[in-house]
Amino acid sequence: MQDIINKTILGVKVIRPDLKIQANLSDVYFLGNQESWRVVVENIIDNALRYAKSVIEIILNPEEGLTIKNDGPLLEEAKINNFFKPYEKGSGGQFGLGLSIVKRVCNVYGYEVNAFNKDNMVVFNINAKSKPSSAKQKTRRGKAESE
Repeated sequence: MQDIINKTILGVKVIRPDLKIQANLSDVYFLGNQESWRVVVENIIDNALRYAKSVIEIILNPEEGLTIKNDGPLLEEAKINNFFKPYEKGSGGQFGLGLSIVKRVCNVYGYEVNAFNKDNMVVFNINAKSKPSSAKQKTRRGKAESE
């Protein structure tokens, strides 16, 4: 997952050079296809780019999974559960499909995604629903797991 995030960060620095992107990335593997996780990371970071005022924080560690925060307008509590539904758009949203794709990929691979407000930041977190068995084979580029 670390490689996917780093490549995505490189691409977005050109789009919003005014943003500070802070990344604290451990070497963590997510089960599933690497291309699917690239789409997930790009969709969440694209969402953060659209709303962030000055900073995006990306944290990847075994305990919390993947957390992406931004200092944009806080989420309306009443609408949080709808963000992951197809065609539901936020105030600056485009098509309303990005976050529904994120949720679908997470569900397929046994992860959950949540959105919430914390410490005046909008937070998206992806974590395993249950810890993977240590017997599962880890591969760096294979379909079994993605880095």
